Amino acid sequence: MKQELITQTIFDLRKLTLDDWQKEVLDYKGNLALRCSRQSGKSTAVALKARKLAYDFPNTTTLIMSASLRQSSLLYEKVRSILELDNMDLIKSKLGNKTFSSVVKKNIAYREAGIFLDKEPTKSRIRLKNGSQILCEPCGQTGAKIRGYTIDFMIVDEAQLIPDAVWIAVLPMLVTSKKMRGTGWIIILGTPKSTYGYYYDCFGDEYYKHIHIPCTKCKRMTKSFLKREEKRLTRIDFQREYLAEFVASIRQYFPSELIDKCAVDKDMGIPQGKMFLGVDFARFGGDQNAYCEAVLIGKDSLAVVWAMSEDGGNTTGTMGFIKNRDDKKHYNRIFIDSGGLGGTILDVLQSTISKRRVIGLDNSQRRFQEEGEEKKQGIFKEDLYMNVKILMEQGKLKFIKNPNLVSGLKLVSFKYSMETGKVHISGAGKNNHIVEAFVRACWGIKNKGLNLYYY
Repeated sequence: MKQELITQTIFDLRKLTLDDWQKEVLDYKGNLALRCSRQSGKSTAVALKARKLAYDFPNTTTLIMSASLRQSSLLYEKVRSILELDNMDLIKSKLGNKTFSSVVKKNIAYREAGIFLDKEPTKSRIRLKNGSQILCEPCGQTGAKIRGYTIDFMIVDEAQLIPDAVWIAVLPMLVTSKKMRGTGWIIILGTPKSTYGYYYDCFGDEYYKHIHIPCTKCKRMTKSFLKREEKRLTRIDFQREYLAEFVASIRQYFPSELIDKCAVDKDMGIPQGKMFLGVDFARFGGDQNAYCEAVLIGKDSLAVVWAMSEDGGNTTGTMGFIKNRDDKKHYNRIFIDSGGLGGTILDVLQSTISKRRVIGLDNSQRRFQEEGEEKKQGIFKEDLYMNVKILMEQGKLKFIKNPNLVSGLKLVSFKYSMETGKVHISGAGKNNHIVEAFVRACWGIKNKGLNLYYY
């Protein structure tokens, strides 16, 4: 009885009347990015696609990947079930109702007639006699445990949950197959979560063919069910889960619409005015240095005209870079993250440039010189970020559309404490450093006058 139920389920998938978009998934040759409503049939379409790739491209490797083993196994088991039924059909067509004198002989005959190279697929690998194989692996938070594969096709399920660090680890696995065999395709599917990250970026990337299937395009969902879900869920949750729309998180400190409004996608020229440099230093362990340059426009507006991040090199080289740029630009103020390693660099730059022009901001206080004496004044991270947000909301801040800066701003989140009544702001991802440099450069508007130390 159990085998009959499995067979019926597999039969339904193979004989299913596909929607037009599902047929497009099967036939398209190249990279695919799918954002689809829940229960729209995306995993069925991609499972059939994995089967087709294994047959159409012998001697290739397909990796099915997701953040967790459970998620990757769900799609893998669909593929495995379909192939197992293919195997049964082929055996039946070759052997018919032939009987055997022993179970051993029967098993040998079945294996010789079937499609599988091994006795049977495992929970993580299917090997076919045509040389193709399909692997199933969880990627975790970094992808470190699946480095080393060379693959032809990568299928990423629930891609919205994959951290950016994973993509750095796994995308190089496709490089040689693209060059040598013309494969190297990525099929990425999921349900939108937020307006940042690799999955979100794919839908603005010409490298991918984009397929968007909201619930309104799925004939298998009733209107009454969707109405109940729309009432049950919040507006944002319904937009994400059923309309498959990217919606900014309610915890996103800088709304995506505001970021897009302030970002300038063209050459801003060289505005005239006082110039400020914001710097965030690399920490120990392969971090990045980041720099942003802001120009005061009129009395109360800013334009961030330059932003750059680089792998953290030696301290001497970093200080030399800042000194050389100041020699050319003659900054009114240079705001440095003076926490940790930055404290040492701050002291040296104050000696080589100017104690008055080089100011340390370390998210909890600032160091400055007054009448030849070093003093400290509280400037918290929330002050730096609130200054930027107010400027953006008032239309007094424009910045160059640097993709790293835009991505980093969209990852800044906030949390409100009911106990203290305070807002805690935090950044995330590899582009957080450039955001830290950005908010420091923008602090220059607070120090635009000759009276540097009082607000």
